[in-house]
This record gives sequence, structure tokens and C-alpha cells, in this order.
Amino acid sequence: MTDFLLYTDGSGYQDGFSGFCSTFVSQIQNQPGRGTRMGSMSGSTVDRAEMTALLEGLQAIWEFLETIPKYNLPGRKPTIHWYTDRESLALSVSGEYKRSSSMDLWKRFAWYEEQFDITPQWVERETDFPEFKACDLHASTNRVIIKNYIETL
Repeated sequence: MTDFLLYTDGSGYQDGFSGFCSTFVSQIQNQPGRGTRMGSMSGSTVDRAEMTALLEGLQAIWEFLETIPKYNLPGRKPTIHWYTDRESLALSVSGEYKRSSSMDLWKRFAWYEEQFDITPQWVERETDFPEFKACDLHASTNRVIIKNYIETL
């Protein structure tokens, strides 16, 4: 049984502007819930945007769990089935690829890795998950917003 579904996406180009979005859906019986986090960054890369989306989604799940006083999984970590269109990030999370860049973000991820059982799932960008499509749109929109804002300064 999966406790949470997590959809993430990051958007970035070589211009240094990026956006990110994450959405989780609780699959815990009698504990419905969902949450979305999004934002933008300058001086960043698409890799950092993708990783930031994952971290923000994990933090949102952690905060959701703190609001459920009777939430208890004796002897196991909460499980997360995570969907991403960044194959290299999915392979790094699963341990198949080396974690060699953005080490500051991987250090943050290490804490979540101890708290959760995360199963990455690489999906095509054109997937039919409405939550994933929404994350793609929000990440791209947030990238354009920060780019336009900074360029007007």
C-alpha cells in the first residue's frame, strides 16, 4: 500500500531562471489530503529546480503527517510513490546514478530518505496524470514570472 502519491516538476533554461512545483495526494484511509507547493528561483538550473520540487513535496508531506494526531505506521516508514519526468533524478534517488551535483540539496534529501520509503517513477512529460500536468504548467509559469520580474529591474 502506498501512503502518498507525489508529483513534481521543475522548469529551467540556460538563462538561470527556474520554477518548480510539487503536489501530493494522501492515500491514507480516512485521512484524505493534498497539497501543492510552487515557486521560482534565479541563478539556478533545471536540475536544482527538479530537486527543489522534490524537497518541497517531501516537506509538505511531512507537515501533513504532523497534523494527523493518530497517524501511526508501526514498524514502517510512510511510503511515497513519486512521479517525475527527470529520469536522471529518479535514478539518483533510487541509487542507480551517482549523486554528484547540488550536494547541498542531497544533504537535505538524506534526512527525508530516513523518514520515508520513496519509490521513484520516471514518466514521460506528456503523461496523463492531471496533477503532473498541473505541476508542469506551474513550474513553467513560475520560471517565466521570475525571469520577467528580474529583467524589469
